[in-house]
Amino acid sequence: MSKIRGGAIVAVVLAALMVATVAPAGATSSSRGPSVVERTQRMTQKAAKLYIARYLKQSTGKYWRYGHDKKIHDCKNLSPIRVRCKVSWYYKEKAYIHGSATAYYKPNDPDHVYLRHDLKVRPI
Repeated sequence: MSKIRGGAIVAVVLAALMVATVAPAGATSSSRGPSVVERTQRMTQKAAKLYIARYLKQSTGKYWRYGHDKKIHDCKNLSPIRVRCKVSWYYKEKAYIHGSATAYYKPNDPDHVYLRHDLKVRPI
């Protein structure tokens, strides 16, 4: 078995890429083939905080709206498309609500943001 040096591998890879990018002889520029694969966008921590605040306002109703000391903090990227943050707030000196919320995109569906929360309520 012969040894292949690093330069030979690079030449083989470049040749394979050039062959893959050349259009077939019968294809024209107006043909409707799959030209670009759609990539799911990345979820940033800043965007996740905004989505989570909007989601908590809708899902918990008056508890979020009339709450105070609201915190969305300690965000961690679980993957390029998923971010989990810790949330906590007080509701009218009656309850302390805390837990986590996750904002994420589904692969191949970058138009919709999906949200999930796990909250615990502790009476004061």
